[in-house]
Amino acid sequence: MRPHRLLPLLATAAIVLSAASSSHALTPGETCLVKAHGSAAKVAKAQDDEVFRCLKARSKGRLDAQQTDACPLDDANGRIAKARNKAAQTEAAKCGSPPAFGYTSAATASSAARTEQLGLAHELFGNNLGVLSSEDKAAATCQLAVSKAAGKVLAQELRQFGKCMKSGLQAGTITDAASLASCVDELHADPSGKITKAKGRVTTAIAKKCEGIDLAGTFPGSCSGAGDLSACLAERVDCRTCLLLSDANSLDLDCDDFDDGQSNLSCIRCNGAASLCDRPFDEVVFPTSHNAMSNAAEGWLVPNNSDSVPSQLDSGIRSLMLDTWYSEGDAVLCHGGEIAPGIGCSVTGQKPLDVGLAELTAYLEANPHEVLSIIFESYVSESDTADDFATSGLLPYVHVQPPGTPWPTLRDLIAAGTRMIVFTDDSGASLPWHHYVWAHAWETHYSAATPEDFSCNPNRGSTSNPLYIFNHFLTNPFAAPTLADMVNYNPFFLARAQQCQAESGDLPNFVTVDFQGIGDLYDVVRRLNNLP
Repeated sequence: MRPHRLLPLLATAAIVLSAASSSHALTPGETCLVKAHGSAAKVAKAQDDEVFRCLKARSKGRLDAQQTDACPLDDANGRIAKARNKAAQTEAAKCGSPPAFGYTSAATASSAARTEQLGLAHELFGNNLGVLSSEDKAAATCQLAVSKAAGKVLAQELRQFGKCMKSGLQAGTITDAASLASCVDELHADPSGKITKAKGRVTTAIAKKCEGIDLAGTFPGSCSGAGDLSACLAERVDCRTCLLLSDANSLDLDCDDFDDGQSNLSCIRCNGAASLCDRPFDEVVFPTSHNAMSNAAEGWLVPNNSDSVPSQLDSGIRSLMLDTWYSEGDAVLCHGGEIAPGIGCSVTGQKPLDVGLAELTAYLEANPHEVLSIIFESYVSESDTADDFATSGLLPYVHVQPPGTPWPTLRDLIAAGTRMIVFTDDSGASLPWHHYVWAHAWETHYSAATPEDFSCNPNRGSTSNPLYIFNHFLTNPFAAPTLADMVNYNPFFLARAQQCQAESGDLPNFVTVDFQGIGDLYDVVRRLNNLP
């Protein structure tokens, strides 16, 4: 229990007691709220059951590591789809008059339930669920027992929230988002003691099923190396429950404080997902915009994108391929330079480099838990580039990564405030933050004119480098929305990405497209990141 929360909880309890005599039947809007939460809890349980089924199949040797990672997303038995369909049916039947607070939609709540329930498995095992052993039976037994017990804690917290919500609505003490949020605080107070009991079962599972087991190696997720695995997992479950309820009920909760009583970045979303926070930069997939500066919204000639860079970032782009040239002596963002006599950047489209970089600074300032990267094709000197980084205010955000050293996690980058990773194709780059891209990455070919031209073969850079640039765009003879229509959709897009991952053994870190708003880029990236 957090002592600083106790007085508000006691006050809430007193209000509930005093209002008990005035309990009323739920209004249609209140019924919608209660039923919607119950539906989301069932989606979470279906996802938890699917995770456990996949892990059990792995422990028996029926799935390899890569299959295990994909298994909870595939929903082979249709349990998750069934729960989501029931949630949609409940919404149609009960939410014709939705409440003014605490309600989003069946789709939003179901998505939150899947994301955070699966995220709990990532808290245990990291990005690779296939780490669960199919050979060491003792370790597998330990892993399954702890996973099952942790899932039941989250389920109990959702049940407790639902009961608090219903009783508060009936008593008239829950009338807005703030009073509904008090039910989240009640999870720590745990008046019934059932959450504490469920957390105790995690401790018991560790004691009984994990004796003599290397816990750090067996659970290589967020709690790896924790002095007390049970206590750490209790906080991770609290984090996931808080994030789920915040999204599903539009509560804008301070989950970073909720999980351990501290504002220490322990419960945040990194690039939109809590499961990405503890992954090293080179184990994350980033949606990437090819020639990001070239866009129709700002009137560029033959653009590669429809939207401006700020709009692309708002849509979810997290890595930008940018070209820099000189135009009348000034460093600008431009594609192709002087493509014909008298036809240069001032005709095809340009933006002062410092102005373009300032847009990225503004985004980082407004979004403190996002990590961005730039891949420059540079025809501008390093000194002029550095001057514009300084002028734009972006320089304090840059990260320094010596070649051959392990990449930090996204959480580490966020904590350090160095959330901009800069790469360049300038082999003479010498500034420590201005990384020569082919010392860190390799790529597939970028010159495809038709879908048949695509291959997984390496182009520039050594495949021993840790980062993988997966080029997935057509140029024939220029970029065009019709070309993006041909290749940006699943199943073709995802199948190609998974094929290239399987052939290379490397995770495609930068999935690069033209016209990012066309097709399934973000679905592909979520799937490659093992997110629902």
